[in-house]
Amino acid sequence: MGGILLSGTVTCNKKQNIFFPFIEFSDETSGTNVPSQFIPAIKKGLIRAYEKGSLSGNKISGVKFRLQDGDNHIVDSNELAFMLAAEGAIRQTQEYGQWQIIEPVMLVEINAPTEFQSAVHSLVIKRFGIVSGIEPREDWFTMLAEIPLNDMFGFSTDIRSHTQGKGEFSMEYVRYCPIRSDVSNKIIQQYQESLEQPQQQRRKN
Repeated sequence: MGGILLSGTVTCNKKQNIFFPFIEFSDETSGTNVPSQFIPAIKKGLIRAYEKGSLSGNKISGVKFRLQDGDNHIVDSNELAFMLAAEGAIRQTQEYGQWQIIEPVMLVEINAPTEFQSAVHSLVIKRFGIVSGIEPREDWFTMLAEIPLNDMFGFSTDIRSHTQGKGEFSMEYVRYCPIRSDVSNKIIQQYQESLEQPQQQRRKN
């Protein structure tokens, strides 16, 4: 019975940057250890591996992948081999690297009558926000705060109820930041349980 031998090796360096939520690839190889025709296959393997992270099953982002070296075999190396080698390299970084679940943080601008400033401030703190500035103007004030997007759901209703319908707000994306440890642990636990369910079902069958 015959088989297929695949040969391909990549040497890479991975750098994580949560403030740059994209995947960046750079080819820093020299010489012929990694033939140029296999570079697209390596990039494809990289993209495939980053489609599903090990912590929560979500896409991985904020990573710069630097291809520095590798190896090939004149007969057994092909596109599939290098694509699988790239995927294997990413799996190793997921296993041994330090990873975090990140979430978008919004810059929120709130305008309301001064008499409700204390109530609005408490509302922001309750939603794990950080107040960066308060500007008074006559009988009104403007508050700037950074609040995780996940904690903004229902904020419109709350701001109206805390200001007798007079308060209003706007928000825009600022950056990504690591989520709170309690939320992270819950997400990871739920994901691990979802992976175990099919295995338990197969045992029953």
